[in-house]
Amino acid sequence: MEVFPPIFIDDTPKVLLLSDAEHKLKYVDPLAKKLHLNIDKHEKMPDVILYSVSRNIVYIVEAVTSAGPINEARIKDIEQIVLPEKLTFGVEYFTAFPDRATFKKFLDEIAWGTQVWFANEPFGIVIFRRLR
Repeated sequence: MEVFPPIFIDDTPKVLLLSDAEHKLKYVDPLAKKLHLNIDKHEKMPDVILYSVSRNIVYIVEAVTSAGPINEARIKDIEQIVLPEKLTFGVEYFTAFPDRATFKKFLDEIAWGTQVWFANEPFGIVIFRRLR
């Protein structure tokens, strides 16, 4: 996560949440409460939540190795559990993969409207964009 934010977010984002589902380790920044994010000890917390003050965007990042990719069901979970009913900020979803080989295993599950980042190729992303 030290490489990803400086490349894809204009400013240095605030880390609102660092979570480890296996070990329950967590860091929560007080700004999360001000944004009305519902962060608690729920097992379905994302791995990382970042916030860009200048863009007013919350970035939800899942490591595929911990909970799988951001799929439609995961988006619904996050919307119901973490996000407030009335958003005052934009939201972008990322799934972090170690490499393309792992990505290929989960390709059919990835939700439209999300993005994919590879740790071993940190300067590129794949955007799953649906045109209307």
